[in-house]
Amino acid sequence: MTKRIAKKGNSEYSIVIPNNAHIIEKTAAEELASYFEKALGVKLPTVSEERFFGKGIYIGKTEFAEKHGVVGKSKENWMMKMLGDNIILTGGEEIGDRGIIYSVYHFIEDVLGVRWFSPFEEDVPSLKKLALDDNFYKEGTPDFSYRKPLLCPACGRDGYVNMVRNRINSVSAIDDGIENGARDEFVRRYGDVMHVGRPHHVHVFGKLFPREEYFEKHPEWWAWNKVNKKYMVKGHNCLKNEEFFDAFVKKLLSFIEEDIKFAKEEGIEFPFTYSLSPDDLSAAAFCQCEKCEALIKEAGYGGYLMDFGNRVVREINKKYPFVKLEMLAYSDFVEPPKNGLLPEKNLSIKLADVCSDIFCPTSSYTNENYGRLLRAWSEVCKKSESDLYIYDYMYNIRLNYPLPLFSRVKELVCEFKNAGVKGVFVETQNDMADMWELNKYMLTHLLEDTSLDAEKLCDDFMKRYYGKAAKYVKKYIKLLEKCAERNEVYVYCCLEGSPFNYIDAKTAIEGDALLEKALSAVGRDEKRKCRVAWLRKPLDTVILMKYADLKAQAKREGRKFPFDADVLRARIESAIDEHIKTEKLASSSELENEKKYILSLSDEEDEFVEYEEISTISRERVYQFPMKRMIKFVQPNLVRIYGQSVVYDEDIGREVMKLSYDEGTGFGWDLEMVPTGKDDANPRPIRFMLLQNRKKIEEISFFKEDLNHDGYVLYKVGSFKDVMKNPHTRLFLFAEQNVSVNIRGIAVTHPFDECDVYLSMKFSGEKYGGSPDAENAVYFDRMVIVKK
Repeated sequence: MTKRIAKKGNSEYSIVIPNNAHIIEKTAAEELASYFEKALGVKLPTVSEERFFGKGIYIGKTEFAEKHGVVGKSKENWMMKMLGDNIILTGGEEIGDRGIIYSVYHFIEDVLGVRWFSPFEEDVPSLKKLALDDNFYKEGTPDFSYRKPLLCPACGRDGYVNMVRNRINSVSAIDDGIENGARDEFVRRYGDVMHVGRPHHVHVFGKLFPREEYFEKHPEWWAWNKVNKKYMVKGHNCLKNEEFFDAFVKKLLSFIEEDIKFAKEEGIEFPFTYSLSPDDLSAAAFCQCEKCEALIKEAGYGGYLMDFGNRVVREINKKYPFVKLEMLAYSDFVEPPKNGLLPEKNLSIKLADVCSDIFCPTSSYTNENYGRLLRAWSEVCKKSESDLYIYDYMYNIRLNYPLPLFSRVKELVCEFKNAGVKGVFVETQNDMADMWELNKYMLTHLLEDTSLDAEKLCDDFMKRYYGKAAKYVKKYIKLLEKCAERNEVYVYCCLEGSPFNYIDAKTAIEGDALLEKALSAVGRDEKRKCRVAWLRKPLDTVILMKYADLKAQAKREGRKFPFDADVLRARIESAIDEHIKTEKLASSSELENEKKYILSLSDEEDEFVEYEEISTISRERVYQFPMKRMIKFVQPNLVRIYGQSVVYDEDIGREVMKLSYDEGTGFGWDLEMVPTGKDDANPRPIRFMLLQNRKKIEEISFFKEDLNHDGYVLYKVGSFKDVMKNPHTRLFLFAEQNVSVNIRGIAVTHPFDECDVYLSMKFSGEKYGGSPDAENAVYFDRMVIVKK
């Protein structure tokens, strides 16, 4: 039997809330009434329980629900139940629990059929009737207690509401654009949040103790450098300095005490953790004092930070035993302690492997190291009974190119759950990327319930978002996945990847044809036409970026290359201009910068430069990549940190890439980019490092006297074998830095298995043994690959 709830714009039901309803129950009632009217054309009244007689949809901790034993079982647990002629939507352990509002959002999504694609796009079906089975009942509890895909850039309250509707339970004042973060009354209306204590969720040392404020007074709080015999203002803090330790504990305690008072007064959740995360610095910026060096040698960098974290948490817990702190296992700290050191129970671990392959789950052989780290930290946390969290990456911060990352999500979240992970934070794409809505839709739903069928979720999204174009879009995404499997290019979140991506000529041609069919399928549906055009923009960009390479590959393979560069530019410009007109996440300035860069891409074959050093080698075996193409519009901060820019060099009459020691602000940059002489007291070369499968296979070093100052010189920096078998084949410019070239990506369009690698470079300035009047910089004209 079924019970009719509404038909033809009429309903006998009312929304019923407790007599002294909590603000969350009131918000839940408002949301249900709003979407009931949108979907069924019925405006349901909202009444207090004490005044109600008739058929009701009871929300929250009503006497009716409790009388019949329909109560939440745990925090964030939600329930929907048909009881006689009435519906109960409730959940959670306490009054004001998020489970209450989740039950309403599940009803709106699962029963009314509403979908929330983004902060500004939803799909509400038009229903003629609504009926439920007599025994209708659904409940659930999120699989992870902490769920936070970062909607970046910040989009304020609209973004927060969208996250809650998709059962995301965290907010950050800095990242989400809500000025007061968890303290904002608006946030409390939607169920409060799990939030990290001040000053931020990562990289807090510099926020607690800004260098410009503290270094002059306390230089000994920062890293000692043996080579320069001084404390480094751009270094890590000295974690064995007792005065720094005391100051750290004191400042953290002041935050904790303020938060305790505020949480009690305002009735909000106390921060579930406080971050113990150093700034994002290079390995050269670590302290080299006797105590720090000894501990790092014994325990590794992870043990070095954990030792500090354990000491801090023990001190904090003397006064507040319920407070938890969190160590970010990231970058140089990513490995567990070498000496078997365990975290205190109240010191959580947040694993953030920035070098993972974002295209694949941890079970992939390209992510063997990520899987190893996950298992290792899981064991550490089990032994210490501390919590394990994940900080994952699902985007590439360079130029956006087609990345169907949702295919990674299902297996990944299941691996996290099996490892005992308590919560997941994800840096994800924003609306400048092509599939960000799909990736977020999959991620939010699977973080709540890992048992969901990922394929059905994807199909549901496709049908609702792309309409009649869905079948072509699905084929296009499958085409990209097959291409990625075939070409196996390791995709980092942050290292250079744009010109060296996995797209080949076959995929570009077939993908373009599928998207043309998708556009035709939507006809005059302007909304969906814009969505398909935006999906097409990254593929058009890749084709334009690799135009000469893809054209040459198509010719070799006997394929017709159907692309006109001017048509590609026009499509890209039109798609971006239409996007700017809408109220999206990305700012118009970001999109204008993107457009400017893309439209500047040349479709002409790059100039081929003859080099005497390789003059005997046939041109067919030589591939040249102009290094100016390394620079991307989307990373002004990275450009500033590494002093990276494109400049016109009159010496050779063309644009080149410059890495400037004088302009770079990166921490530790001066220790990695500048060589000493071989006979100096502490000799230090600049190094060019070759990696395969995350292992160093060769490192070429140059001391000051090895550098030529007669303009550009072709330097051999190494050789590779088995390129086609190794997705992770990469050349690092200066061993510790975030500037690298994905050699395997070049082999996508110009296949080779063995090669020698050369760099055409010019060194300028006194730091490199040149004129003291010149800028201290390294100029890169091009990389030359000589295939064997």
